[in-house]
Amino acid sequence: MTDSDRPTYYVAGQEVKVRGVILEEQPLPSDPERTYTDVVFVVQFPDERETRQVTQVRADGGIGTIYDDLHERGMLPAEIADPNGGD
Repeated sequence: MTDSDRPTYYVAGQEVKVRGVILEEQPLPSDPERTYTDVVFVVQFPDERETRQVTQVRADGGIGTIYDDLHERGMLPAEIADPNGGD
């Protein structure tokens, strides 16, 4: 995938650039003994030099498109991008 065909990301309806991700282990609400990996997105809004951390971004094609793109860019490990291993 090249920069020209990467998905366009949005936060609150505003286009943003995803500059990175932070993976955080969180307890499952139903079973605090078990955890899941939460993905926090590091984004940059237009005309801003600073980045922000957000928990939700949107893109045409949905979460699968987002995770595929971020995996291809080396930001997400395969087990997070595709927890079913391609099944």
